[in-house]
Amino acid sequence: MNTLTDEMLNEARENFINGNYKIAEPILSQLILQNTKNPEIYQMLATIYYDKGQFSKAIKTFKRALEIDPTYT
Repeated sequence: MNTLTDEMLNEARENFINGNYKIAEPILSQLILQNTKNPEIYQMLATIYYDKGQFSKAIKTFKRALEIDPTYT
């Protein structure tokens, strides 16, 4: 990953861990739009969808994380 992507991921991760999903979600979505292939991004985004009650969207996003890395837990 490049430096900007790393910075964005770190910012998203920090906000996600602190429960600031409203800040983390658009950053994670932007990383996906940049075609970033990191299962952690999909896992965090899926967790946010799940928390918002968007279960089918969460399942699809969790599956995408596993498509990228089948050993990701």
